[in-house]
Amino acid sequence: MRFRFIEDRRVDYPVKIMCRVLGVSPAGYYAWRSRPESPRVVAFDEAPLPVDVADRAYRRLLTLVGSLDPHGNADRRLADINRVATCDLWR
Repeated sequence: MRFRFIEDRRVDYPVKIMCRVLGVSPAGYYAWRSRPESPRVVAFDEAPLPVDVADRAYRRLLTLVGSLDPHGNADRRLADINRVATCDLWR
């Protein structure tokens, strides 16, 4: 997330200063830029979750008691959402 923030604002602010403020190294940022995106990110970008499904998943999460286990308590349609993608939506 920090590197994405730097990437999005690098035309407005110097990379070196943003890295210092965010507590990351410039070398780490440039290494991140040169890496290919992970298969999970690519798959998530190719098939984004519809807003209504994401909203229902989030509202369902708010009603859960105890452990955060949306796959055990969700309806069939929500059970198809992978756990990592669901966690990304909660942030």
